[in-house]
Amino acid sequence: MKKFIKPILMLTLAAMAFANSLDTRPDGTPIAPGDSILITITVADPAVYAADFQPAGLKFSAPARLQFEFADCDKDLNGDGVVTAADTALIPQISTWRQETASAPWVKITSTVEVNINEVQSDISGFSGYALAY
Repeated sequence: MKKFIKPILMLTLAAMAFANSLDTRPDGTPIAPGDSILITITVADPAVYAADFQPAGLKFSAPARLQFEFADCDKDLNGDGVVTAADTALIPQISTWRQETASAPWVKITSTVEVNINEVQSDISGFSGYALAY
């Protein structure tokens, strides 16, 4: 029997070929046609809904769409031990947050919550740490 695992995140590059979507390296130097870069996305703990995109500082030539799917998250969002209407009311407040480096503060970025499909969408311009929070 096959087991299908539902992804918790998806990164979609804007309507262009992937080879043309990278703009600059983390040090600010341009990426030339034919260059290759090792890209990693690490989700250390899926229960936390955070991902580390490396190399941090890599920039896109056009924004990419980051989608976090949260249907399987703990529905006790306020942490009081009981799932109530108060938790449901918090769902529209969920946003994507960005952390440029491990020591930098988390910054809320523009996000859209699609409540009916349990998804948060954000346009991002490059790699760093991203997480869901409210």
